[in-house]
Amino acid sequence: MYYISIILVSLFFNFSKTNSYYTKRINTEHRDQDKGRVLLKKYCYSCHNPKASESDRIAPPMIAVKKHYKKSNTTQEEFIASIQNWIKNPIKKNSRMTGAIGKFGIMPKQYFSDETIREISIYMYNNNIEKPKWFDEHHKNKSKNHNKQTKH
Repeated sequence: MYYISIILVSLFFNFSKTNSYYTKRINTEHRDQDKGRVLLKKYCYSCHNPKASESDRIAPPMIAVKKHYKKSNTTQEEFIASIQNWIKNPIKKNSRMTGAIGKFGIMPKQYFSDETIREISIYMYNNNIEKPKWFDEHHKNKSKNHNKQTKH
């Protein structure tokens, strides 16, 4: 009986350590995701705000940025590198959004650390980005117009 008690006690402590490790890992991953979301809202939404009406916006919403920079075969590291390249050197040749440049002009150069851009990019890559209410309709109309132009 003594040995069974020792075994049960050791199993209990072993389980609680494993469970604690698992909980810490999950909490760390969640905290990292929150960091990217917070940075996105803090630094990007001042211009790329998903709450702005279609007529009042001063830059494309971040969901549009994600759609242009992340294709089905784009890796996370490629996505991060593309976003960093654009933010560090916002010139027309580095953009994947020539229509947005035509409408809004070149984005002013931003001075964010590589780590900040990386955190924001990782969040964008791995999560659904908030969409403006008008976005789906706008995107659908844009696709229709593009298809009409390519048929002629």
